[in-house]
Amino acid sequence: MPKPFLSIIIPIKKNSHLLPVTLDSLNAQKNKNFEIILIEDGLLAHDLVHFKGYAKDVANVQIFNNLNHAEMMNKALDIAQGEYLHFLLPGFFYLSPSSTEYIEKVLTDNNLPQLFFTAFLRRENKSGPVVIFREYSLAYLKRGQAMAPLSSLWFKKELL
Repeated sequence: MPKPFLSIIIPIKKNSHLLPVTLDSLNAQKNKNFEIILIEDGLLAHDLVHFKGYAKDVANVQIFNNLNHAEMMNKALDIAQGEYLHFLLPGFFYLSPSSTEYIEKVLTDNNLPQLFFTAFLRRENKSGPVVIFREYSLAYLKRGQAMAPLSSLWFKKELL
């Protein structure tokens, strides 16, 4: 089996009930050149129900006990096979079934940059969604300020 272009890593920590909306979004993608990695802290049998119907689509499920979020994410980075990595949290989803196709095209058309930032929507309470887009310059990045939510970043595995 050829290596996937994208590795989509979903860290789960007491929020597996939100997983179906995320996996439905991934299953709807036209471009399937990605792997899905679920990484969970202490998966319980009843949590399996949340993604039971998705088992054939998930490349890797790893269960670790007593790890914090950062440790879980580092474990997922070790097993990811894609050229680009992306973290997607349970409950987050792609708006378009062409999202991964578009991401792969943009990355390829731009000489495979090491880091790629996408805008995201934020919704609070019952208000409508707000498009969040931040422009970054090298000077801004050198200041070491928080860039963006991790779910808006795609980065090359070779950076690790």
